[in-house]
Amino acid sequence: MARQHTKAVALALTIFVAGMVVGAASYRHWSYVDFEQGDPIARAHAELLERFRVSLDLTDDQVQQISDIMNRVRVEAEAIIANEQPAFRDLHERAHRDIREVLTDEQAIAYEKIIESYNLAHHPRIH
Repeated sequence: MARQHTKAVALALTIFVAGMVVGAASYRHWSYVDFEQGDPIARAHAELLERFRVSLDLTDDQVQQISDIMNRVRVEAEAIIANEQPAFRDLHERAHRDIREVLTDEQAIAYEKIIESYNLAHHPRIH
């Protein structure tokens, strides 16, 4: 069960990192905020990782592994976005659907709340 839980968390984080890349790129393009004061994706990455650490009661080892996954996915997501934004959106939606199938009803409710909160905070112009 723990391994399945870790896989679900890793998949969720993959989706979120990809969303962060798209959201940060869009936000930077359309806003007047000066991002030179820091990397918005790195800040969002850290905030999300901390939220998952607390909400999912992750061990230090899990946090490190997930952080590594998020960093790897960020690089991959940037390449996909640069080449195929529609494919990226499809991947994002499929991953959300797949994650929901892995979770229990209780976890799915918590997952949806986390996603909703995250999207409102990091993609306010979309929602």
